[in-house]
Amino acid sequence: MDLKVSNRGGHNKQAVGTHGYVDEVDEDRLICAAAIKYQKLAGIETIDVTPGRCSTNVDLAYGVNKANAANVDLFISHHLNATPGGFGVEVCYLSAKGKVYADRICAKISALGFKNRGSKLRKNLYELNQAHAPAIIIESFFVDCKSDVDLYHKLGADAIGKAIAEGILGHSIATKTVTSTVTAKVSSYTPVKLGEVTATTLNQRDHANASSAIVSTFKKGDIVHVYGLVDGFYSVVEHKIGKWISAEYVKDITPKVTPVVKPVVAPTGQLYKVQTGAFSSKTNAENETERLEKLGIETTIKLV
Repeated sequence: MDLKVSNRGGHNKQAVGTHGYVDEVDEDRLICAAAIKYQKLAGIETIDVTPGRCSTNVDLAYGVNKANAANVDLFISHHLNATPGGFGVEVCYLSAKGKVYADRICAKISALGFKNRGSKLRKNLYELNQAHAPAIIIESFFVDCKSDVDLYHKLGADAIGKAIAEGILGHSIATKTVTSTVTAKVSSYTPVKLGEVTATTLNQRDHANASSAIVSTFKKGDIVHVYGLVDGFYSVVEHKIGKWISAEYVKDITPKVTPVVKPVVAPTGQLYKVQTGAFSSKTNAENETERLEKLGIETTIKLV
């Protein structure tokens, strides 16, 4: 398809986004990466204009300036929404061409189960005004709406990324065409996770070894999406999909999920006794008691 599209993940870890049941920056990066993957698989030329850690003004200008310099045909900024009582998907636009894409993407994402809030004409947003190409800002769902987030967790970022690519195209992408571009055997496959580059400059290489040709570079603070590990190298989807960076210089920043444990209540009239230690020295026992009481834990010393 003769179309060049720039994709930008909204906000960053310094110019933070919104937060609810999930964090906007963490999830919009995953959605952005999935959207890029499916655009490339559909034959669309894409560039990633997502910045690293920076201020709000730099964050906005970086993506727009990079897209304008590349003379793209469509500028996309990936975001997530938040407002009390809000739910569903909406896409902001300014130009008539932008509205065409906005309408189609809203329809595709809402077909996954999200409420279609429709396309929104916005005249006061920096990216929509400064991008030379038709521009849209996608708000895929509300991070502070439990039903939206539950649906997102059920679907995954990949489904939303595919819906966005199909909205750009105006037709569906056959599942059978979606295959990994990683040709090396992945001997220690890891689930998709989020990483942050720690080196000042990190080379992205054609294969999983330090002597392979350099195809691109990352800078400190850049966010990457990891989906494979071979011989100390991560396969990532940024810049050049399926190419490799040294795992030594990538910090795992995948959000940790804390399991919810339902409390077990003792039958009426019974108590559960918890012992934290036994000491031969009374002084040591008293020190432990003092430590626990500072934590708000009621304690009793009992000679046994």
